[in-house]
Amino acid sequence: EMEGDRPGADVWLGFDGLTLNEIKGTGQWRPLDVSGIKWMDFSIKLSQLTEAFVPFDWAPLTFVYREGEITPPRSIEDLLSSRYRRQIAMMDPRTSLPGAVFLNWVAETKSSYSGGRNRLEADVRDFFVVFNPNVLSYSPGWSQAYGLFKRGQAKLAWTYLSSPVYHWREEKDL
Repeated sequence: EMEGDRPGADVWLGFDGLTLNEIKGTGQWRPLDVSGIKWMDFSIKLSQLTEAFVPFDWAPLTFVYREGEITPPRSIEDLLSSRYRRQIAMMDPRTSLPGAVFLNWVAETKSSYSGGRNRLEADVRDFFVVFNPNVLSYSPGWSQAYGLFKRGQAKLAWTYLSSPVYHWREEKDL
């Protein structure tokens, strides 16, 4: 979009799975030959390869907690338990990719139980009606939400799977 009718970039980074379909529709992409690349089984699904788009950097998200402070959830339904009341740091899905990923995860999970689009919207809405009292804050971005967890204000945080690794490696904090 920034280059208009005269695209000149050879590589674009930063697309995510939530915007890829929209980006594909612009028609400004050249095919790539990825036949010689060795893919690691855990890092890519071959069905996600296309002639012009190659996912290369996965950032799995998860809930993190400090051991001994809280019993962690084991399922999406566990997140609805009142034991998490005002204990969860989240990101606003309108302003944060991790927040949008969470919303998408809820919708995908609920779609397996639903019977059609209207039922899915109702199921997602119903989920958030029960989930919202458990959220301490819907912060505009990851750093604000994760900061609540780091300062001990939230007991559970939706974050990148690499966050605990960072603390272990850089801060020597297990």
